[in-house]
Amino acid sequence: MIFSAILFFSLTINCIAEDSTYEISIKGEPSYKLTNTIVKNGRVLGKSYKINVVFTNSGEYKSEEIEVNLTDQEGYTLTQRTYFNSGETKIITFNWSTVNIKNQELQINFYPSNLDTPRNNYNSGRESLTIKIVDSSVPGASTPGFKIILLIAALLFVVLIMKRKN
Repeated sequence: MIFSAILFFSLTINCIAEDSTYEISIKGEPSYKLTNTIVKNGRVLGKSYKINVVFTNSGEYKSEEIEVNLTDQEGYTLTQRTYFNSGETKIITFNWSTVNIKNQELQINFYPSNLDTPRNNYNSGRESLTIKIVDSSVPGASTPGFKIILLIAALLFVVLIMKRKN
């Protein structure tokens, strides 16, 4: 009787563990592409990007629903939910916009949508992505009047050299 109870208990544990043998991970580095620059009166007001994150399920079974979040430095979050079949590689795409014309660090998090599922290395993780935003047309990106100071200094230098020759 005790032997059958132990056998039943161990079979139950093994079945539960085997049912959740999926392994979700981010494959490679997330990528991004500028899709739109919002300009008004010659000033850049914002930019939009397409961000691709490649996921893979290297486990033997289909995953439960996985939530993928993209969060920027201001706390704005975009969310998508999906399933991954065994051996599947899937690209999750976000369309993200910002009014901050500076480099942005984004956080990509993924985990089971079901809050009762324990998070572990097989079903959750995170990755950082830095969007490099370089735009010299933004007012205030360079020191105003600096070129004029250099031009005046160059002219004074030329005048001094000409006076010394005379």
